[in-house]
Amino acid sequence: SVDMVLTGSSDSSKVVRERLVCHGIVGRQGCSELIMSVDVTCRFVAPMLNISPKQLNFCVQKVPGKNLTPLYEKLVLKNVSSLTLSMKLSVVEPFSLCEATGEYNSATTKSLVLGEGRQAELWVCFNPVCCQDCISHVMNEFLEVHYQGHPQQDMVELHAEVHFPNLQFSSTTVDFGCVLNCTETHRVITITNCSPLPVFYRWAFLEDQKCTHCSLSGKFSQIFCSYFVLHTGVKSSNKIKNSFGMILLQGVNVAILSTLLPKQVLVDILAERFQLSDCRRGIVIDGLKSVYTPSAASTLQVVLKAFNNRKHIYVVNLSDSYIALKAREKQTVKEQEEKKQQEEMKRMREEELKKKSKKVGKKDTKEVSKKKSLIEGKQVCKCPVQTLYCEPKCI
Repeated sequence: SVDMVLTGSSDSSKVVRERLVCHGIVGRQGCSELIMSVDVTCRFVAPMLNISPKQLNFCVQKVPGKNLTPLYEKLVLKNVSSLTLSMKLSVVEPFSLCEATGEYNSATTKSLVLGEGRQAELWVCFNPVCCQDCISHVMNEFLEVHYQGHPQQDMVELHAEVHFPNLQFSSTTVDFGCVLNCTETHRVITITNCSPLPVFYRWAFLEDQKCTHCSLSGKFSQIFCSYFVLHTGVKSSNKIKNSFGMILLQGVNVAILSTLLPKQVLVDILAERFQLSDCRRGIVIDGLKSVYTPSAASTLQVVLKAFNNRKHIYVVNLSDSYIALKAREKQTVKEQEEKKQQEEMKRMREEELKKKSKKVGKKDTKEVSKKKSLIEGKQVCKCPVQTLYCEPKCI
């Protein structure tokens, strides 16, 4: 007798029917005779595992004064196929597999063998201790089921949420740009409660914090701000807008920046200063002094960088800027000299008029005094004419 093993395989579930025929040759006749005929039937089936539920959800909310504890969800597996199933389950951290609730196990893999019609229960644990940064997290992973000797895989969705009282800012930096000395500017920040928890918080500006990336021997301005308290609602779409001002004190003159800052940093600051100007009114650049740059090349860099990708069109004439600057300086000096000459001539005329007025005043004074002396020296006339006054010879 001989034992024979038949092996069959298929990529899909189906029923295969074949007939196995055995012929033999007896003696030297060379004729084959039918010895046996066997009908072979093979039914290929896929692993059929009923998984309930298809998705496990975990939700943790941080409560003040309480620590985060692991959560457990039950998973039921039932073999509904006609064969015994050997499988291997696997998850990734912070999820794990355990036999009962309250039993924290860091095992991420588990092997099971289920007979026909049998079922098994196991627990999936989620440990939120991994979220130590106090920031809300949402994690989506899968529990994978691998079958021994079969390429099919089944998956269970794992969804976990860890909520902390968090706020979302429209911007993580507040850039005031270039602010003139002894002036103030405002910026608006939108704060959103992005968590399902009510958020109570205090807004405060930290003082006496030194800048770590730049230092100019204390010549830059200091910022002083007070703190205030805001409260948000429970809804995640609740937004609060608050504007606050920062006053720059003890600031340096803008012209001094050209001697303190590197060339490229100065170009960036001045370009940003131009960008913050009113585009409708335009920007007037009158010589190098208005830009606070040491050279015409730096002025051109500032203008080109400030007007890059702007919505409006600017026409800037920088040709012969040095010659035009010298011409304006000469014209200004000439006007000042002419004005000085005019003032000098005016002063001389006024002095001449004063001298004339003094001479006329002295002459009038002499005539008045002479007449007075004549009147005092006269006597009443005794001549027959009987005039009131008469010459001394008539007396």
